[in-house]
Amino acid sequence: MRAFFIRSGSWLLRKLAFCALIVAFGLGVTAAWIWAHEPADAQTHRLARIIQVADLRDHFQWERDTYARQLADFKSEFTLQEARVEQADKIIATLRGLESIWDRWIGNPAQQKANAEQIVRLEELKRGASRRLVELRDLVTATAGALEAAEANLRRTRAELAEVEQVRSPVMLYLTESWRRGGSVLLLVLGVLVAASILEKLFLYHGLAPVIVRGRPVRLAKHQDLVAEASVIEGAEVALWPGERLLIKRRFFKTPSADCGLARGVRLLLSWKIPFTCLICGLGGMIKLHNRSAGGGRQVALGQPDGAETNFTLIDVPEDASMILRPGFLAGVITPANKSLAVRYHWPLFRWQTWVTREFRFLEFAGPCRLIVAGNIRPERLRAPLDQAAPALRIDQEVLVGFTPSLDYQPVRAAGFWRYYCDKTPLFARLLSGTGLCLLQEKTGPFASGTSRLSALASKS
Repeated sequence: MRAFFIRSGSWLLRKLAFCALIVAFGLGVTAAWIWAHEPADAQTHRLARIIQVADLRDHFQWERDTYARQLADFKSEFTLQEARVEQADKIIATLRGLESIWDRWIGNPAQQKANAEQIVRLEELKRGASRRLVELRDLVTATAGALEAAEANLRRTRAELAEVEQVRSPVMLYLTESWRRGGSVLLLVLGVLVAASILEKLFLYHGLAPVIVRGRPVRLAKHQDLVAEASVIEGAEVALWPGERLLIKRRFFKTPSADCGLARGVRLLLSWKIPFTCLICGLGGMIKLHNRSAGGGRQVALGQPDGAETNFTLIDVPEDASMILRPGFLAGVITPANKSLAVRYHWPLFRWQTWVTREFRFLEFAGPCRLIVAGNIRPERLRAPLDQAAPALRIDQEVLVGFTPSLDYQPVRAAGFWRYYCDKTPLFARLLSGTGLCLLQEKTGPFASGTSRLSALASKS
C-alpha cells in the first residue's frame, strides 16, 4: 500500500510539474511580447495599472453603496407592507365580528352596509399589499445577490490595487500584466492539453490496442525439436573442454591466462555481421581463450574486476536449435572445436506488432554453442502437457531477455486502463506462447509487474 501511494504521488507531482511548466512558459512568452510591443517602460505600466484598478475600485464601491441603499429601502417597504397586511387582517376580523342578521334587516341596515363596503376596500388593499410583498421579496433577493457580488469585486480590486502598488520589480510587473491579459486563455489551453492527453490514452487503450492485439503473432523460426537448456553457473566458474573456444567480455574475465592453462588472444568483434551492435553492447575487444590440451576441462573464473557480485547463467544451445537474445546481456560465448558462432538477425518490418513494440531487429544465436548471460536471470520453461492448449507467458517488455525463436510473440493490452493512464504499466505487454525457453530479468521498477501464466485461449481475451 505504501508503494502504491508513493507511485501515485510521484505521478501526480509529475503532472503538476508539467502544468506548472506550461503556465510558466505561457506567462514568460506573454510578458516578453508585452515588453517588445509596448514602448512604455515598466513604471509607466505600473502607474497606468494603478489608475485603472483604482477606477474599478471606485466603480465597485459606488455599486456596493447603491445596492446597500436599495436593499435598505426595499426592506423598509417590505416591513411597511407586512404591517398593512396585518392591520387589514385585524380590521377585517373586527368588522366581521360585528355582522348580524338582525342589524342587517331591522336594527341598523345602513351601518351593516358601510361595514361590508369597508371590508371590500380592506380586502383589495390586502391583495395589493400581498402582491407588493412578493415583488419586494424578489427585489430583496436580487439586490442582496448584486450587493454580495459588488462587495466581492470591491475586495478583489482592493487586493489587486494593494498588490500592484507593492510591485516594484519590472519582471514581476510584466508577469502580473501577462497573467491579467492572458491568464484565462492560458488556463483554457492547459485544460485542452489535459483533455487531449486523456482522449489520446482512451483512444490508444480502447481503440488502437484491441486492433493491434488481434493481429497474427510473430514467429521468427519454425518448430524446433531441440530446445536450449538454462542453468545457473555455480561458483562463477565455467568449464572449457578440449578444443572449445571461449569469447568473454574483458570486464568479466577474472582468471589470468597463465593460471588457467589456456591459449589467450583478443577478438576484435564477436561477429562481423553485427559490427555496430557489438561496439554498442561492449562485444568488441573480447578475450579469446582456447583449450588446446587433451587432458580434460579447464575452469575459467568469471566476475567483476572490482569484486562486485554478478550472477551468470549458462544457456546450452544444441545443434539445430537457436536462441533469441538481447546482446547487452551476453557476457560470453563458448563454441565447440572446429565450429564458429552463427548469428542471424531478423527484421519483421512489415508487421504492426513490430512498430508498436519498436523492436525492429532480433538477434538469433544458433547452436551448437553455450551462451553466458550476465545478470539476475530467471529461466522459464514453457512446456504443454499432452492434450492441452499451448502454454502462454505474459510479461513486460523490459523483463524479457531472450526466448526460443519458435515461440509465438505478440503484444497484449495492459490490464486496467487506470494503471496505464497513471504510467504504472505500459500500454502493451508481451505474450509468448508455445513450447520453448524464456529468459526473464528479475528486477523492480514502475513497470516490473511480474509474469503470469495463461492458457492459449485466455491470453487472447
